[in-house]
Amino acid sequence: MSDPLAIRNDQIALLQQALRLLNQLTPEQFTYTSSPLYRSGIGPHLRHCIDHYQSFCTSCSTGIINYDHRERCGDLETNPDTAASAIFKLIEKLEKLEASDLDQKVKTCMDCGTTGKENYSHSSVRRELQFLTSHTVHHYALIAMILHHQGISPEKGFGVAPSTLKYRNETSTCAPSAG
Repeated sequence: MSDPLAIRNDQIALLQQALRLLNQLTPEQFTYTSSPLYRSGIGPHLRHCIDHYQSFCTSCSTGIINYDHRERCGDLETNPDTAASAIFKLIEKLEKLEASDLDQKVKTCMDCGTTGKENYSHSSVRRELQFLTSHTVHHYALIAMILHHQGISPEKGFGVAPSTLKYRNETSTCAPSAG
């Protein structure tokens, strides 16, 4: 039988990846940019992910999650210790999610740029956790690119979609076809 809290635990695992990354970086590596290749370093990308998790964690119990109402705390972008502390708090909040919470209905709000107005969609806590997976992996992929540019190797699988990791794992055990 599958774990009813797998999606929650997957979020915690993603955030723990960031903690492991922060443990290997210097503050200079965390804030390094290389214009015109990239103007946002690791810090701003990680802060953006943290902001989305904070929006989720602070609002999902209200029934309305607005991803545009983010703190955008500059210290999260420049101070790896501040980022790590925020991630630990997010993990604590996520650990409180119960299986019965996952199918709770929520409305989400995000400015998609077409009208300048807030657009609401019907969703569930589970679906928003799926969104956070996709969003976080996307930013981790950008972080991985920045790391490689700095000569730093991220841990295996960092910034790679779970479905891609699964596919790679399954296909690596198969014998190559003969045409």
